[in-house]
Amino acid sequence: MPETAILVDGISKQYRIGQQGITYRTLRETLVEPFNSIAKKNGKKKSAPEVIWALKDISFEVKRGQVLGVVGRNGAGKSTLLKILSRVTEPTEGTAQIYGCVGSLLEVGTGFHPEMTGRENIYMNGTLMGMRRWEIDKKLDEIVDFAGVAKYLDTPVKRYSSGMTVRLGFAVAAHLELEILVVDEVLAIGDEEFQKKAVGKMHDISIGFGKTVLFVSHNINTIKVLCNKAIIINSGEISDYGETHDIVSKYIEKSIVNLIDVLPNNDHVVVHKVYIEPDQKIIKTNLDDLFICVEYSIYQNINKLRMVLTFKSLGVIVFETSDYYLLKNRINKGRYLYRVKLPKKLLGKELYTVSIRFDIPNRIRITEDVECLNFKLDYIEFNQMGYRSAGEPKGIMHPEIQWELLNLD
Repeated sequence: MPETAILVDGISKQYRIGQQGITYRTLRETLVEPFNSIAKKNGKKKSAPEVIWALKDISFEVKRGQVLGVVGRNGAGKSTLLKILSRVTEPTEGTAQIYGCVGSLLEVGTGFHPEMTGRENIYMNGTLMGMRRWEIDKKLDEIVDFAGVAKYLDTPVKRYSSGMTVRLGFAVAAHLELEILVVDEVLAIGDEEFQKKAVGKMHDISIGFGKTVLFVSHNINTIKVLCNKAIIINSGEISDYGETHDIVSKYIEKSIVNLIDVLPNNDHVVVHKVYIEPDQKIIKTNLDDLFICVEYSIYQNINKLRMVLTFKSLGVIVFETSDYYLLKNRINKGRYLYRVKLPKKLLGKELYTVSIRFDIPNRIRITEDVECLNFKLDYIEFNQMGYRSAGEPKGIMHPEIQWELLNLD
């Protein structure tokens, strides 16, 4: 058995925008054809379809038993790559050699027939993956228990929720005798408990059983925990490939942008600007005078209007803060500026994303949560917390904790 599980050599994928092959002509197309012919005779040419390259000259190798993480922005080409490796679509150029039986979970309900029951779909998928009936029989109870669909096993899949479908699809792919598992961000649809189970299962099948996993995710924390190697895809090309820790660090550095084009804006509230004061994207100084500033306008008098700022790191909520105790009564229409001081002793050396929303507590949301700002802390002043001599502490939170020494003599 070869050491290589996946070998990708110069893969490119081209799409044509606005042009599709037509097998059958519609009535409208038939009626306008004479006019199109006249236009062609008069020298009017139809504009050429636009061509885009979803992938361009992608090459990498995945060893057997490795877990490779694939990260990149939306539209970078990650899902196209997985579809090529899963044989859903063919590359325009290049080759992809797969050494072993592949199971894929690319979309909700991938490979499931909506009219068939969960049980029937398990057997159908297992058969398509090359499994024999007795092998599927042996794994059936484990699959059903992992997916948590025992009550609905003999119900048509079309009646399943998206979460149930994802759970069953992943359970089938993860428990059958496959050598390579290809998983897209679809797992984000499942609930938090199932996501933890799924990540744990992928870790088990790669470490314990030596299977190969190709995993696409926007959750950097999961990539760091699960993957041995990682690649960054940017505009259809691999910009970086290597050890997960190094790749994640590079990806974080490239993700530091001010998301001012998506600020909340409606008839009640408009956010004009969200920024850091002093203006920094990578913060290498101390946090004694560092503020998140929000400029916004209120166009109607609203009782108990609340602004909430949510700070996330690696996909995890670090903390939330709001002006609820500052403004208990009505805030009148007008333009305002908030300066929110960053809590030095609660922030670690990571990339942070700030989201903003307005609501009336326990009643209604005026705006949904919107990611409005990214910044990275890179400071190393931990003298006040007693960390400097012992090195930098680990973790995304560094709360100040009091230690008391007792003499028991």
